[in-house]
Amino acid sequence: MKATTVPYDTNAQWLIVVTNTGTQPLADVTLKSDVLTGVDGVTAPSGCAVGNVIAGELQPQQSAVLATCVTDAVENVADLFSGADIVNTAQAQAVVTDDAGNVLPTADGTGDWTLTTNTDSAEVNTQLFAVGDYVWADANSDGQQSAGEVGVGAVVVNLLDSTGTQIATTTTDGSGYYHFDSLQAGTYQVQFVLPDGYMWTQALNGPTATDSDAGMTTGLSQPFTLGVGAPDMVASDDVSVPSDYRGTLVAKTVNPTIDAGVVVPQPNIKLTKWVCDSYDAAGAPTCTPWASLSGAEQADMAGIGVQAADGTWSVMQGVAPASSGWVKEASVPYNGTAAWMIVVTNIGNTPLTNVSVNDTVALQEAGVADPASQTLTVGSLDSGASAVVLASTPNITSTGTDASGDDKTPIGTSGEPTYATGTDVVNNAVASGTAVNPSTGEALTKPDGTPADAVVSNPSNAEVNTVLYAVGNYVWIDTNQNGIQDNGEVKLAGVTVNLLDSTGKQIETTTTDANGYYYFDKLCAGTYQMQFILPAGYEWTTADSTGSTDADNSDANQATGLTAMFTLGPNAADMVASTDAADAPWASSLTATVVNPTIDAGVVLVPVVIPPSVTPTPTDTPVTTPVVQPVPAGITVQTGGNPATSLATGLGGAAALLVLGAVLVGIAYRRREA
Repeated sequence: MKATTVPYDTNAQWLIVVTNTGTQPLADVTLKSDVLTGVDGVTAPSGCAVGNVIAGELQPQQSAVLATCVTDAVENVADLFSGADIVNTAQAQAVVTDDAGNVLPTADGTGDWTLTTNTDSAEVNTQLFAVGDYVWADANSDGQQSAGEVGVGAVVVNLLDSTGTQIATTTTDGSGYYHFDSLQAGTYQVQFVLPDGYMWTQALNGPTATDSDAGMTTGLSQPFTLGVGAPDMVASDDVSVPSDYRGTLVAKTVNPTIDAGVVVPQPNIKLTKWVCDSYDAAGAPTCTPWASLSGAEQADMAGIGVQAADGTWSVMQGVAPASSGWVKEASVPYNGTAAWMIVVTNIGNTPLTNVSVNDTVALQEAGVADPASQTLTVGSLDSGASAVVLASTPNITSTGTDASGDDKTPIGTSGEPTYATGTDVVNNAVASGTAVNPSTGEALTKPDGTPADAVVSNPSNAEVNTVLYAVGNYVWIDTNQNGIQDNGEVKLAGVTVNLLDSTGKQIETTTTDANGYYYFDKLCAGTYQMQFILPAGYEWTTADSTGSTDADNSDANQATGLTAMFTLGPNAADMVASTDAADAPWASSLTATVVNPTIDAGVVLVPVVIPPSVTPTPTDTPVTTPVVQPVPAGITVQTGGNPATSLATGLGGAAALLVLGAVLVGIAYRRREA
């Protein structure tokens, strides 16, 4: 053909044919000239040297190939650039001979009869190419151009050659499209410049025509080829070419598939707080270390679910393995160490750096200042990653009102419960960090170019309930002196009772109420001793008598009024829920939830025998007159659960005591005179 397009990376070839159109044979048919036009500095292609001669004679009406001319591969010949129409024009000459092969002279006899042919040309079109397409906001971060997603304008796009040198630049139009026109065949890259407030979506995910080609950290596409037969090339008027530049291109062929998706960063951080509820005998926490938990258990404790298409992570309330000892609200032993584990998780779609936790312990005790807050360093977290920091508050020993034992009401958000403020030891934590743009490795910016705000987590609390305890019961008159609380025996009001700590120091005092009961509320776990103050006119009954139990014996030492040391705590003897203390009517008014209702004291009246008086009588008949032991002034006795009237000395009191059967009687003897 007279004009053709040279495919990319192939040779351009011309065929020069000479025809004898006369009536005489021709000899010495020679290529007189061969000129390559359209390319500076090139005069002839390889293989078409001037002077080529056809061997033998060319008879009338006979044709022969004078030369076959071939260029080097188009991509390797700098002068044969794309878009150049390269024309090869040739001319031949020959001498005229007779039938015997003798050269005929010219008409004037001055020389050989030489003929020069016409000139003729054949054209090679090396063709221009184009590339382009689209920058869009990938709302669902799936790396594909989905329905409803829009283009992003004013994004800078650079074209690089095969050496990485920038050779052209442009910006996306209002619809997000760009293109580069009139390009030579060759190898290129497109460099997209990330706009502020965005990061690149995932690259090369799905069909080429609708994926994102920008590298997530560089914004560079993979190298691609423009040329006839190269991948993804279509005619410039093809319907697949966006209308924004279809029909306006000089190039006849275009690659319309080099796109870039951007996503809006969604940095986020989640904090989950746990407290240890497992302790050894010394009060040291023994919960399972984070590193000893399985990956699934760690994810459950972090409260992190699956990753969504936009790169963020679903959240839920954290769940700890039952065997791990980690809980949201725990009981710490007396003088133990409260240990908290803080799990920080990056649930956003960007990396985080400078992650730290502000940790505050609130003792909630009136008149006692909280410890200073502390900043715990986490460091950097990739999306979906968790890290753990630990906090502790040692020696939970305070007595008084440092704990309430109240149930706590979940009031939290973000999938995590927090707890209403009580008087327990509450550890409050909030995590924060700086979002990093994974595409640049630098701190994230807003669309206006200003630094993004710090990322702050949900608050999360875990509480140590120091568990309030109570102790009490009553003082009674042990009528039969057996050291056991028997039916019908009365309780004694107004008796002083002191509570001592493990060192013997008095820490609280009270008196038995009108029904003979006493109690001490809001006590921490620990070792205590009770001191009963003996009322006048009484002595202590037998302590821990044979056949008695803790529930019906007397605990007061007969010499001192002191009980043995006893323990209040979760595993201590005689502890029951305050709702189960059947013989402790005061338990319903307690703040404490666990009580020992067995610390009692029995008293007996001091026996007084009045010597008998003898009066002679006529008949010498002995007459007995009962003399009743008086109740000490100010002491009240109670039977059947009701207080008796405070009794003074005298017969009226004696008569009442005879009815009750609860006094000792002295006998006086009288003789009738003879």
